[in-house]
Amino acid sequence: MPLLSNEVSNKASYQKYLTGQDKKFNEINYLLDLVEHSSMVFERNGQKGSSKEAVEILRFKLYQYKDKIHSTEDFIEKVASFSNHTKKSYFVFLPGGKKILLKDLLYTELYKLRDQLKKITS
Repeated sequence: MPLLSNEVSNKASYQKYLTGQDKKFNEINYLLDLVEHSSMVFERNGQKGSSKEAVEILRFKLYQYKDKIHSTEDFIEKVASFSNHTKKSYFVFLPGGKKILLKDLLYTELYKLRDQLKKITS
């Protein structure tokens, strides 16, 4: 699966997100930055939109549900997976047109980030 981090590696470096005390906050911001700086098309409730529009929606939802977000996984599952109103999943279109779940892409990026942290701190 192509990774957002491969596409935007010059704009969002791991180091920036691996320091600081709030691991959840760092990881979520890393994922949001990857989405924002990607050129992929996102689909929400059957409507296609830009990565910047997707991040605006995700940040708004994160603020709305901040008391229910206790981990990065909570963010992915409760904020970045589906519309709370329609219950429709969020999707991303990869280069070539393949459509995948946004949450699958975000989990892949999260695991990659955590692997980098392990390498840096080992």
